[in-house]
Amino acid sequence: MDNFIWIIIVLIIVLTVVLSLLTLVTNWSDKLADKIDAKDSRKSIDQN
Repeated sequence: MDNFIWIIIVLIIVLTVVLSLLTLVTNWSDKLADKIDAKDSRKSIDQN
């Protein structure tokens, strides 16, 4: 029974770590996309 509790605790920790990493990665990719969008919008302004 003790092992079962430890397995649950470890699973919860792993899940929280994975979720936080996923949010970090998505935030980072969103920032990159924003930078790329900014460059594209500057190009379109220059063309006009």
